[in-house]
Amino acid sequence: MLTDAGARLCGRYADAVLERFSNPFLDHRLSAIALNSAAKLRVRLLPSIAAFAAEHGAPPPGLVLALAAFFAYDGPKLDGCETEPLRTDLGAEVRGLGAAVDAAVASLRELGPVGAMQRAMTSTRIQRTT
Repeated sequence: MLTDAGARLCGRYADAVLERFSNPFLDHRLSAIALNSAAKLRVRLLPSIAAFAAEHGAPPPGLVLALAAFFAYDGPKLDGCETEPLRTDLGAEVRGLGAAVDAAVASLRELGPVGAMQRAMTSTRIQRTT
């Protein structure tokens, strides 16, 4: 559940990220941002996914979709972006995550990014608390 304080914190974080990326003096190369993506996903997303799944009984659809986008990417290969063994490991670390990611990858391929995001966000509603 997202509290009002949590929502404000998320909003400030999003504003800071958008400000950083709108700075024309910072060089944001996809290859640099993507370096070691597999390790970043494990460290940055897995703890949140595991905590949510433990509390709600299923992985969070938005973060599952983020993982699915990483696994569905079929562009040029970048060092540190290998999907294996990450895909196999994550499925073993959080119950239901492997199947959820497979379904989200299929949704991305069927509906495209916007349609898959709409499906993910309507499949599970996170209630806000005040």
